[in-house]
Formats: sequence, structure tokens, C-alpha cells
Amino acid sequence: MNKNWDGVERRNTAQLREIAEALLANIMSVQVQKRPVEGLLHELQIQHIELEMQAEQLRSAQVALEESRDRYVSLYDLAPVGYLTLTDAGLITEANLTGAALLGVERKKLLQCRFAKFVVPEDRDRWHQHFSRALQQGGKQNGELALARADGTVFHARLDCLHMTADSKAGMTRIAFTDITERKLMEEELGVSRQILRELADNAEILREDERKCIAREVHDELGQILTALRMDVALINLRFGGHNAALLEKTQGMSVLLDQAGRSVRNIVSNLRPTALDTGIVAAVKWLCDEFAVHTGSPCVLHTTEEHIDLDEGRAVAVFRIVQELLTNVARHAGASSVDITLARYADNLHVEVRDNGKGFDPAATAAVNKSFGLLGVCERAIAMGGDIEVISAPQQGTAVTIRMPTKPNGDSK
Repeated sequence: MNKNWDGVERRNTAQLREIAEALLANIMSVQVQKRPVEGLLHELQIQHIELEMQAEQLRSAQVALEESRDRYVSLYDLAPVGYLTLTDAGLITEANLTGAALLGVERKKLLQCRFAKFVVPEDRDRWHQHFSRALQQGGKQNGELALARADGTVFHARLDCLHMTADSKAGMTRIAFTDITERKLMEEELGVSRQILRELADNAEILREDERKCIAREVHDELGQILTALRMDVALINLRFGGHNAALLEKTQGMSVLLDQAGRSVRNIVSNLRPTALDTGIVAAVKWLCDEFAVHTGSPCVLHTTEEHIDLDEGRAVAVFRIVQELLTNVARHAGASSVDITLARYADNLHVEVRDNGKGFDPAATAAVNKSFGLLGVCERAIAMGGDIEVISAPQQGTAVTIRMPTKPNGDSK
């Protein structure tokens, strides 16, 4: 009897019986008239063939399951991510080789250990909150913790938790975790570098303001005095010789006009370098900027504030002044606005400054993408250097509103 049934696929009982009958018909080369005993034998042979075919299918299924299990075990153990299974009480019931290596413990010794023992004391409250949230809310929960290996070394890990419940079985939590120590160190180094750059930028701005103040003082004292002396000399020449020489009188009058223009230019330069209004407070300084904008553009600029005086240190007052000055310059150059409103308000220990215009507006995302907004970039840097932030709301043909928020005291100092 040929029992080679390679390639026979799993079929239902009716199909197996049909196949068995066909095979038996092939084996019995001579068809005979079946007698009762022979019919019983025929039935038994068919059932025997069915059982052998079913056994072959079971063996094939078992081989496939074993191969699938081996693949799963290999993927599970050799994965670059640590995997743990926890009971609802926080006990480890399963772990892959990567997870055991990350925690520095043999896998068999890791089982039935409480996962919380590997969390550094400073992060245990956070771990318990994270684990409780996973149990109560379900779904995927993620977070970062500092974990301690068996040898005491500490590493930072990112955890992804998923709580699962099976029918009539206790719940379990699957945890995938990876070592992110290197990334955390890079983030810290990047943060330190950014802080250093901001401090350097802040220091450079302070030096720049000091230089402006020095130049303003020298221009006012030196050049202003020279122009005043020249103006007096020209007036004296007019008194002594102008009445006898019409040409000289006309020339000296022209010189007087030029000297007046030079004097106004000097005053404008001094005001731009260091406006005297800034010495009387930020509210007065912003009001001066509004007046100057109205004079030079012909468009109204209105300051809205209920504050008579806002106490700011020199650095913050100058930063706010320069921010508003830069924003008004942008409005004058690009917005085509017919009016501007500035709001100056204080909320608790924070200062809010909003500059809003009714100009043509722009797309902030598109402008940032092509790196054209250098004015806004400078405003943003000034705000960040003072521990603040900036918000820009604009759209084509809908105007622009820029809001700056910054603390009134450095580092939250409330003294």
C-alpha cells in the first residue's frame, strides 16, 4: 500500500473521506462484489486512511507551530529593545535577553522581581503614577525614567507601557524600554550650548546698548556743542556784516538753515541711539515710539495701557523698547497699515506687549520657510534672552498681531 500523501492540504471531514475512498479504489486494482464482511473491512480501511491523513496534518501543523515559536523567541530575545511583562502588582513575569542585559541581571533571576526596585528613588513616585495610569486608563502610556542596574550604574530609559486583560485571567502590562542616556546627555549639552549662546547674545546686546549710550552722549555733548557754537557765530556775522553786504547776509541765512537741519538730525540720531524717554520708564518710552511713528508715517499709532509705571530693570526696559521699535519699523516698511495699536499690560509677574496693525499681513509659515523674517527673528531672540516668548498671528490681507510675553523680573525674582 502506497502511503505517500505529500502535498495533501488540510481539508474538512467530507473531503478527507472522498480522498480516502479514491486512494483505496486505486489500491484495489480489481473491483469485486462486496459482501457484508468485505464492506466492513472497506469501511475500516477508509477510516484508517483518514486517521493517517489527519495525523500527517497534525504533524505538519506542529512543525509549523514550532518553527513559528522559534522565530518568535529569536525575535523576542534578540530585539534591540528590552521587553518585560508585569503583573498588576508590578512583578516581572517575562523578560527578553535585551531587557535583562539593560537591567544587568540574569533573566531567571529577574523573574518575580518588582520592577520598581530598578527605578531610582527620585523617580519612583513618577513610576507609580505612570503604572497606575496604565492600569486605570488602559491604552498605550509612555514616559521617561532613570533606572539603576544591579551594579548601581544609572541610565535614562524611555518606557512604552500597554496594559492588557484576558478573559477570566489576571491583567498584565507589557513594557518596551530603551536606553536613551546618550540622547539625554546630548540634550543637556545642547541646552547648555543654547544657554551660553543666549547669554553671549544678551551680553553683546548690553555692550551694544552701552556703546549706543556712549555714542549718543558724545554726539550730544561734542557735536551738539559745535553746532550750537557755529549757529552763534553765524548769527554774530549777520549782526556785524549782514546789513552792509546782501550777498553775505543771504549766505549766512542759508548756513543758519543748514545748521538748524544738522541740529535736528543730531537730536534724531541721539534719540534713536538712546531716547531720553527711556530714562523716565518703559511706558513713556513706548508712548514716544508711538508719537515718532505717527510723525514719520502719517498713520496713527495708539498706546493702550492702564499702567502709569512698570518697574523693569535696565536690560528688560531696553529689550522691550527695541522690540517695539523693530516691530514698528517692520510695519512702516512692509505692512502698508493705516493704523497701529500697541497694548502694554502686566499680568502678575509677566509683561504682555502686543503690536497690532491693519496692514496687508502675511503667511508666518511661508515667511519662516524662506528665512526672510530677520526682523521677527531678532525680536524672538530678544524675548527668549529675557525668558519670554513671542506669538505671531497674521494672514494675507488680515493684518498682523505680535504678542510678546516676558517676566518683569529676571529668573522669576520677585524682590
